Amino acid sequence: MQRWRRRAARRLQLESSHAAAARRVYSCGVTENVAGRIPLSDRSRIVVSPQQLSCDLAGEAAMVNLTTGVYFGVDAVGARIWSLIREETTFGDVRDALMKTYDVDAGRLESDLSTFLLRLAEHGLIEIR
Repeated sequence: MQRWRRRAARRLQLESSHAAAARRVYSCGVTENVAGRIPLSDRSRIVVSPQQLSCDLAGEAAMVNLTTGVYFGVDAVGARIWSLIREETTFGDVRDALMKTYDVDAGRLESDLSTFLLRLAEHGLIEIR
């Protein structure tokens, strides 16, 4: 019985820490619930986290969060996005560069890019300011 209580208490601690990690507070005072997928604006600044390591894998890319051990492998399109955000940039600049490269509907590109970047932020590979 005590073993179960310890496990339940540990599970609650983990759930609480994950809930706290899913919230980000920006310098302007806005709190983002990452799970809520707040849309990015053209001026949203994208910065690669210093707590990550990445490498090119024959046109694809792999990234790992050195703190959590979360690993991401991305295809050629994801690698292109990663190469665009290696230096601090804005969401609008990344979107515009991709629009010049790929034949895709602007709305679809913006939605997919936003989802991808928010997922990277959710796992601590980038910061969105």
